[in-house]
Amino acid sequence: MNSQKNTSFSVLEYMYRDAANWKTPGQVLLTGAFQQSYVDLIVPELDGGRCFIAEQIGIPPLQDQHLEFYEPIEDEDLDHAYHEFVALRAAEPDELEKLIVVGDVAEVVARIRAVANRWDCTLSPYGRW
Repeated sequence: MNSQKNTSFSVLEYMYRDAANWKTPGQVLLTGAFQQSYVDLIVPELDGGRCFIAEQIGIPPLQDQHLEFYEPIEDEDLDHAYHEFVALRAAEPDELEKLIVVGDVAEVVARIRAVANRWDCTLSPYGRW
C-alpha cells in the first residue's frame, strides 16, 4: 500500500459517544490540503476543546449509524447532540475511493470558527443536552 499522503484532500475524523460510553467512529473527506493551522484554529472553538454539533457545521451526524449497532437504551438521556473531534489530517490514497466528500476543509474550518463555541443542540434531533 502506498503510504504517501494526498495533499489535495483532508480527512475529518470524529465520533459519536453516547453517555454510556459506546462509540461510533466517522470519517469524511474534505477537498483542500490539510494544514496544522486549521487544527489550531478550530480546537479552541469546540465545546471543551473537543465537542461539536455535526448538523451545525454541515457534517453528517452519526447517531442513526450508532443506533444500527447499539440498541436504544431505555434511558433516553444517554442520547445527545454532540460529536467528538478526533483528528483533521491529510487523506490517504485509499480514502479517496472509500470516503464521501462533504465539503471543503477551509469552509468547514470557517463554519466552526463562526460558531465561536456557541453550539446549538436544538439543531439536532438528539438535542436534549
